[in-house]
Amino acid sequence: MAKPAPSAPFTVKPKRHLKVASPAEANANNIVTPRTGLNLPPRLPFEKWVNIGFQLSTIHTTSAWCLGDWLVYGEGAFAGRYRKAIEQCSLHYQTLRNYAWVARSFPLSRRRDTLSFGHHAEVARLTEPEQDYWLSKAETLSWSRNRLRSEVRASLNQRHAKDGDELPASDTESGGGAVTDGKPPNATDQAELRVELSTSDGDLWTAAANRAGLSVAAWAQRELDAAARGAAGV
Repeated sequence: MAKPAPSAPFTVKPKRHLKVASPAEANANNIVTPRTGLNLPPRLPFEKWVNIGFQLSTIHTTSAWCLGDWLVYGEGAFAGRYRKAIEQCSLHYQTLRNYAWVARSFPLSRRRDTLSFGHHAEVARLTEPEQDYWLSKAETLSWSRNRLRSEVRASLNQRHAKDGDELPASDTESGGGAVTDGKPPNATDQAELRVELSTSDGDLWTAAANRAGLSVAAWAQRELDAAARGAAGV
């Protein structure tokens, strides 16, 4: 019986107008990036297929960290030219600023590979001891990003309620940060929502907030945020 033909490595099927790096160029740069998708051979072994999936997953989950580090480096090394490079790479500057802000908040030695970039972004504006505390809890208890956000927000709301102050929603929103000043962009943006309640509804909300150890405003903010994310499937 004839032996089956050996399986070929997966290849990239580029668009005609795109310049494809030669093998020598790819090896020199040590980077191979599919532009339009994978053209997988018909007899790809299962183990190789799984390995490809693992590599793609790694690229996906580390891209925010890598882009953040890339921008931090470019800002320091090419101050007059890095904005032009971002445009040439078809990248969104505001998104990169957010990534870079988180990357600056967590040196490589403090990043936890068991948690996502999003987990780190949720606590990036906190002090270093607080960051480590919350990331340790998220790691130990296998919290999702949304669970970590909820826990951090509730804790901060309690702290501000004791001080007679309310925590703006933007103070615990992640995903944004100015590279230049160390503060997340739009940190002062606030939205005001007024709700008219009947006496019975007001009493009900107050009782629920008291059980949670929060002010009514902080409790309502937490519940509305959870409801909105559930409705959006986030």
